[in-house]
Amino acid sequence: MIVYIDPVAEQIMTDHAVNTYPSASSGYLFGTHDADGKKIYGALAIDSMRSGTLNVSASAMQRKAEQYARERKWQLLGMYHSCPDKPAMPDSHTATNDTELHESHVFISVCHANLKDIRSWVMKSCGRFEEEMILAFRQLHTI
Repeated sequence: MIVYIDPVAEQIMTDHAVNTYPSASSGYLFGTHDADGKKIYGALAIDSMRSGTLNVSASAMQRKAEQYARERKWQLLGMYHSCPDKPAMPDSHTATNDTELHESHVFISVCHANLKDIRSWVMKSCGRFEEEMILAFRQLHTI
């Protein structure tokens, strides 16, 4: 599967990852999914969804993310995660955190407060992650 990422959505994810370094960060990914692939138009940091409340459950944040997607006529396509001083790939923690099948997980490697790499992975039915190809939106119109 090919994942196209809008430059604005990519900037939101990477700024969040770099600005929270050395702590990890995450957020939701929004867009559309069709025969051409997944098109990510928006990203929303989880800490911006908390609205000053620290004890917001994961299910409440999920509902907020789904509402955010509906309001924009998008789909909730997955999540992004920063990987401070680690490779941009899933680890055992990712695999055990209620990962939905076919949901994209964009991992952003940040080393010494600098962006290093962005990669996307999807959970397959056999319980393993498979890497997805990421292309910039401008490449969508040249293929």
